[in-house]
Amino acid sequence: MDQIVEMFLNAGVPVYAYIPDGAKAMSAGAFIAMSARKIYMAPTAEIGAAEPRPPDPKVVNYAAARMRALASTKWNDTRLYIAESFVRENRVLTGAEAARLGMAEPPPPDGWNFVSVLRRDPLSRLLNALSDPALISLMLLLGVVLIGYELFASGFQGVGVIGGVLLVLAFYLLGQLGSEWLWAALALGGAVLIAAEMFAVLSFFQAFLKGEEKR
Repeated sequence: MDQIVEMFLNAGVPVYAYIPDGAKAMSAGAFIAMSARKIYMAPTAEIGAAEPRPPDPKVVNYAAARMRALASTKWNDTRLYIAESFVRENRVLTGAEAARLGMAEPPPPDGWNFVSVLRRDPLSRLLNALSDPALISLMLLLGVVLIGYELFASGFQGVGVIGGVLLVLAFYLLGQLGSEWLWAALALGGAVLIAAEMFAVLSFFQAFLKGEEKR
């Protein structure tokens, strides 16, 4: 997020943000949109809900100041505090509300003509859908529960591996881990589960062969 914001601020040309109908600029997306020179929003679009998770006071203060500083590049009035409320109060505005408050502009009535359109791959769309704070909190809780169950259950159940992957994924979505940790966790978790499955199949065949020998 910070890299994209810095790229927008230091671009040699004006950068504009566009949030179409039904789309949302939440969390990191709100910071990125705020770093643009102008924000265009369709009436049903949304922006805000940018409180860091977990809401550590130090991180919240940093994020609030960051949002206020980005807003100050465009305005010098009460809109600064509205932008800050995206962080401190998890406030969300629709495109119609943002336009009424002067924080965004509606798209032109005749629509847009795009030179090119970025199509995100399915994995990026999935990670974006999972970045909801409620889902991240659920992944953290479920990850801890599954690991705890694995520790206290007799024998290898495999759920602890899934719990570990969920924890790594949650921390990645929170921005606490780099993408290399996510790919490593997925690869390691898959390898462990495959090895466990192979071991189970091998044990079954060994038991089967022993049964045949007794006959």
